This record gives sequence, structure tokens and C-alpha cells, in this order.
Amino acid sequence: MGRTHRVLAASPLLAAALTIGASTYGADTYTVTFLCTSCAALPTAPTVTFPSPMIVERWDTVDANVANEIDLPAGDNPGDAYTWENDILPDPTPELADYTLSITDTTTGDSQFTGGTVGIGDPMFQGGTDTGTLTFSPTPEPATTACMLAGIGALLLTRRLRA
Repeated sequence: MGRTHRVLAASPLLAAALTIGASTYGADTYTVTFLCTSCAALPTAPTVTFPSPMIVERWDTVDANVANEIDLPAGDNPGDAYTWENDILPDPTPELADYTLSITDTTTGDSQFTGGTVGIGDPMFQGGTDTGTLTFSPTPEPATTACMLAGIGALLLTRRLRA
């Protein structure tokens, strides 16, 4: 196999590697992943944008469905270490519960929380606490994927024209 053929054969692999590496460079949209340390219900959230992300957390427990926003400070970064804790406790009013959703950046010490009251169906509800860690991973932007596909197409076209 000649040198030109080896270069052309390696080009798609090189293009794919560079695109995958470039897809996370300068990314500002991140996928939120809650991991459970001790919990009955794992929260979820849509993607967020740094700096100063607003996390729209959804926590569906057996007794209640909770959704609220938590704003992280501008100094918090996606690579920091985070923990989360969600509490739900009986309210003095029957069939209501008070909840707290909190996220702590253990790297900076920042802690943010939100709370409220939610209806529950079980008058014998005792409450509960779920805890875990939180990570943010870069979400590739559609333009990156389009560039990768265009590059691979150009490489294949070049290869075909030279054949």
C-alpha cells in the first residue's frame, strides 16, 4: 500500500478523533447526571448552560412529584465536585408535605437550595431524604456533528476521486 493510500485510510480515523476531542472544547451546554448515594427516587434535570446554570430539578418520589429551580452561582464550574440532598417532611396540614432540594459545590463550598409545599396522598406519610452526587458532562453541539459529517464526506469524496 502506497503512502497516499495509508494517509487516506487513516484520515477518517484522525478526523473522527479530532472531532470527538473538539466537541467538548469550549462547550457551554452540559448534561446533568444525578448519582444516588442513598435514595428511593433519583432526580432528573434537563441540560444546563454554564456559567450560572439554572437547574430545573424533577424529583418524583412514591408520595409526591416535586419540580423546582436551583440557580448555581457564577463561580461554580462544571468540573467541580457536587453533592445533592432532597428532603420531604410532613407538613402540619394533613396531606401536605414540605420539601427542600439542595445542591452543594464541595469544591467552592457554595450551597444552594429551594423548597416549598406539595400535596401528598398518604395521610400516614413519614417523610424521607435522598442524597447523592451530581456531575455535568459536555453536550456536543449540533454544529460539531455537522462539521464531522461534512469532513468525513469530503475525505470519502477525495478518496473516490483519487481512485
